[in-house]
Amino acid sequence: MPSIDTSAAGSYLWAIIVFPLLGAAVNGLAGRRLGRGNVTLIAIAAMMGALLVSTVAYSWVAWVQHPPLDYSAGNWFQVLGSEGRAMVAVRWGLRVDTLSAVMILVVSGVGTVIHVYSAGYMSHEDDAGYARFFAYLNLFAAAMLTLVLADSLVLTFVGWEGVGLCSYLLIGFWYTDPQKAFAGRKAFVVNRIGDFGFLLGVFSLVAIFGTTDYASLQVLARSLQASGGAAGVIQAGLFSGWTYEHALTLALLCLFLGAAGKSAQLPLYVWLPDAMAGPTPVSALIHAATMVTAGVYLVARNAYLFSLAPAAMATVTLVGALTALFAALIAFAQNDIKKVLAYSTISQLGFMFIGVGVGVFWAGMAHLATHAFFKACLFLGAGSVMHGMGDETDIRKMGGLRHRMPQTFWTFAIATVAITGALPLSGFWSKDAILGGALESLNPAWPAVGRIAYVLGSLAALGTAFYMTRLFVLTFLGKPRTPAAEHAHESSPVMTVPLWILAVGSIVGVLMAWPFEWPSPRLSDALEQLTAGAFNLAARQVQLGARLVAPGQVFGEHPAWPYFLAWGLALLGTLLGWLLYAGRLREVPARLARALPGVYQFTVDKFRVDELYDLLVVRPFQWLSMVLWKVVDVSVIDGLVNGVGQASRWTAGRIRAFQNGDLQRYAALMAVAAAIILGVALGMGGRP
Repeated sequence: MPSIDTSAAGSYLWAIIVFPLLGAAVNGLAGRRLGRGNVTLIAIAAMMGALLVSTVAYSWVAWVQHPPLDYSAGNWFQVLGSEGRAMVAVRWGLRVDTLSAVMILVVSGVGTVIHVYSAGYMSHEDDAGYARFFAYLNLFAAAMLTLVLADSLVLTFVGWEGVGLCSYLLIGFWYTDPQKAFAGRKAFVVNRIGDFGFLLGVFSLVAIFGTTDYASLQVLARSLQASGGAAGVIQAGLFSGWTYEHALTLALLCLFLGAAGKSAQLPLYVWLPDAMAGPTPVSALIHAATMVTAGVYLVARNAYLFSLAPAAMATVTLVGALTALFAALIAFAQNDIKKVLAYSTISQLGFMFIGVGVGVFWAGMAHLATHAFFKACLFLGAGSVMHGMGDETDIRKMGGLRHRMPQTFWTFAIATVAITGALPLSGFWSKDAILGGALESLNPAWPAVGRIAYVLGSLAALGTAFYMTRLFVLTFLGKPRTPAAEHAHESSPVMTVPLWILAVGSIVGVLMAWPFEWPSPRLSDALEQLTAGAFNLAARQVQLGARLVAPGQVFGEHPAWPYFLAWGLALLGTLLGWLLYAGRLREVPARLARALPGVYQFTVDKFRVDELYDLLVVRPFQWLSMVLWKVVDVSVIDGLVNGVGQASRWTAGRIRAFQNGDLQRYAALMAVAAAIILGVALGMGGRP
């Protein structure tokens, strides 16, 4: 077979980023003069261009199964040592392998659909706001594509900060509303905590390996595995005397702090529910399908390193499992349609972290891809409901929308079935592959963490089916409970067509986690070459993750009951939600709320975590800031600086009385001074 020049084949990768970047530049600089039609055309065409090139790249590495595509623009910068030699060299390069190919297809594909939907949803904006919104969306897409295409941690961080900036701009898009502006600031500040951890992780990896290039890190990790694992001792540098495993654990926990901030995991999840203050397409694109999954991608991209640090993987697993259950419990009593979906997103991200934490990286990434379709469909469906009800978000004021918004109803129903994990839609195959992998895993740092994650994840799956059924029933079934619901109307085709595209994606997205060879190559096989294949389980005699964990594979070597149990839990949660909100037990929720008002209000108040943060973090920092301002700055620093100035002015004022430009006064003073001097001299000369 002739050799393939992958560098030449990958020379077009830069276009994936440049298309949306150009769209952002044109609409941002000249959009208000171009008119709505041209702004829409430019924004959507930019995304379609990125989607086209992404599809070509995905087909190359995933379907044709060619080697990864690389594009390098040479060295970006380098850090010089004391003798002028380069200690760390960072190049500017892009790379598409199976892992990044999945991500660029999700970002550009779902992003294009949401751009089309936004043309209808944002139609009420004036020309300036309309152009600004699409410029922000295109800029976000360019930053997110940079993040996933980067071939080094440094370039990944550039995209990482770019999506953080765009998130701030889009959450606070209606910045004249103080509440929405505050939500944007909250998201920005909380993410800075995670980003600080990201930087510490990068610096630590540089200290350990001297590089941030993913390919080089992979080679170094393989060499450590080949030499007997990470038990060796580092001989020089910041971590001199540490074992590689301990140093890597610290570095990767710092990276995971960044991932937890971006992907809204405990304890840094508090920004995501408030991020719903932005326009609904923003919630669908950034806070459901793309940006919030960046943390999961970061862990999967560094699978070779995480496999050498079992304690770090155990931490990822436990945090993901706790977040999945915690967020699901909060979603039980939320009444804002977007808030329910926000906590659902946090919970589903927890499932993804369970997958990458127990070593079945491909299952975590498969759930990322399937979740992008059905959660984007749910968020856009919520936007359609709000559009038809005059921006109403309280599900208690809805009901009966099935007959008034039939297309929204059916697409929302498909996505709801998918997220609950019901067979045969996509959510079942990806989520239950994660739970099966957790049950089969055995982490040497904490052997029981996989089974703990399986139990917590199964309970979260039960909760997901319950609160999504509650949401669906209260929104679409029964009779209208308010005049707004009575007069609700279906959205325009520019909004409903994207809903159908995403609903179909929620069905055919099953191919991302498909356990069979037909009709396409398994994503699990391709991803395993990059992730689970990074470590040899038999050689290390450590089972960090089982390969045969997809539903179609377990009937041979592994028991099938965990998958049937997970499916049964989904059906049980759905049945329970139906009985309590549409069946014979529909009076029970109100009775429970009256019988346990404290518990009910505590859940409605989201377990008062925001209030706890306000008490333990916000107020102490406000007090400290006040002390630094009033005491240190105003009294001490300004006192010293201003005191010197005031003393100078006072002295100058006294001297100025003698320097007023009056010649007669000068002459008189000179005469008086001369007389004094003469008198003193005569007095001294007349002494005996």
